Amino acid sequence: MLSKNILNFMKLLLKSLLIIVFLSTMLIVISIYSFSQPSLKIIYHEIKAMGPIWVFEYKKLRCLSFVEPGQVTQTCLDLNSPLKLVYGYQQIITASTLAIQTPKSICVVGLGGGTLPQALRTLYPQAMIDVVEVNRDVLDCAKQYFNFKPCERLKVIIGDGVEYFQNISADQRYDMVVMDAFDAIYIPPAFLTESFVESVYNHLNEDGVVFVNTFKGSKFYEREMELYQHVFGSLYQPEMPTTFDDGNRILMAVKGKILPYKNSLYFSGLRQQQLEAIGINVDRALSCVKQLEPLNGHYQY
Repeated sequence: MLSKNILNFMKLLLKSLLIIVFLSTMLIVISIYSFSQPSLKIIYHEIKAMGPIWVFEYKKLRCLSFVEPGQVTQTCLDLNSPLKLVYGYQQIITASTLAIQTPKSICVVGLGGGTLPQALRTLYPQAMIDVVEVNRDVLDCAKQYFNFKPCERLKVIIGDGVEYFQNISADQRYDMVVMDAFDAIYIPPAFLTESFVESVYNHLNEDGVVFVNTFKGSKFYEREMELYQHVFGSLYQPEMPTTFDDGNRILMAVKGKILPYKNSLYFSGLRQQQLEAIGINVDRALSCVKQLEPLNGHYQY
């Protein structure tokens, strides 16, 4: 009887030892993983009337997202260099402005964390910039967590982008419009209508330009191209090597037959300093603009 009890005890002891070894191994693996992977720190998370908002930090970036962190981000701010643009598509848009006359009036649809409007403010300090953002809570986050600072020349209008262009007075015109209100999965249907694109066209000054932030893998890829070419006639797709390939594609539609300043780039030492301040490689920017050519495809509308 005693030998049987000893045998059962030994079996129980062996099982306990195996469990201890397994747990110790798992703790070692978790520790190694924790030290090898930068931690993601949640700064802010709240479910608002228009949906959840997340602000988190990862490595040297602070990011805004409308879904759980680790998926799609709306904005990222470089904490070490707050003025520098992180996203490649933002770098391409600002670089491409070398092909147009210095804009005096700019409209950005979609605020995010406000990094792009802030960069445009740095690049064009004399311009009047209007930002149209549908979600007031996004504005609050931009001001609190992303150093966004509205001022007399950088104003935010809370409202829907489609309704804004369709309802503003006929004499309200811009030299430059940036559409930055979409993500890779969803574009509000109203933004893909001819009536909306025509309203943007009608509120551009002569030789005005609209930049549309779209996505290479979007199911609306062809639809966007055919729509803007149909309304504007002159369509470009600027490209430039960037520090962060985000899968975005930029469409550049011009109210006119050609880019009026493509062959005589508006460039100066001051502009160079401003470009470098927001993280734009000047040589790449100039190369990007010099290579701009109208898209040859005639897309079926």
